[in-house]
Amino acid sequence: MRYAIGTLLILLPLGALWAEWGILSIELGKENKSNGIIEKPQADGFTEPAEVEGRECRYVPEVPPNLPNVGNHIYFSVDRSVVPDKEKTHELWIAVEFFDSAKKAQGLILDYDNKGDIYPQQAFALDLPLEKKLIPFENTGEWRIAIKHIEDAEFKDQGNNADFRFHIHPYKTEGFYIARVWVGDREIKEEDLIGRQPVCCPYESLPEVWGRVKSGR
Repeated sequence: MRYAIGTLLILLPLGALWAEWGILSIELGKENKSNGIIEKPQADGFTEPAEVEGRECRYVPEVPPNLPNVGNHIYFSVDRSVVPDKEKTHELWIAVEFFDSAKKAQGLILDYDNKGDIYPQQAFALDLPLEKKLIPFENTGEWRIAIKHIEDAEFKDQGNNADFRFHIHPYKTEGFYIARVWVGDREIKEEDLIGRQPVCCPYESLPEVWGRVKSGR
């Protein structure tokens, strides 16, 4: 292992290691499998484990427990132990796998920490047109992957201590289910994700690999 890491450092400048994200991921369930993305539970970010069509996932209820006047979200951040300079990468692709079935809602909204935000009043890209943030439901009754391309990201954990979140549209109409989320600094296509294992590296998770690189092990 010592030789392999040493070879990696010789072939690639250290700056290149930090500059390239690849595709980070998180698989959600009873125990989340985080590989560069972290869920950030909080008051309006309450989620609970669930299983739909044989898939483990997280359920985001219509409103958080004991907070009937607040809508619910699921929050995520890119792990700084994997991408320490994440706020410097503005063009990103975010993909989400969700259960595509709704009774009242039109779709999901992606809010994200962007370059034009004013902290803390507008910590997410709240002024963007709806069509840039909306992931419409098609009511297929199946798990479906949607991909959003953003060009003005500035991930500094400013949105309630997170980089991005999903919530239902219209607000507080019903709950929803999410199984996996990906973030990449290159174009993500659905065929890249179908059948993709939750661990990005063959034998170790990304944080473990970066930890070994930084410590010289």
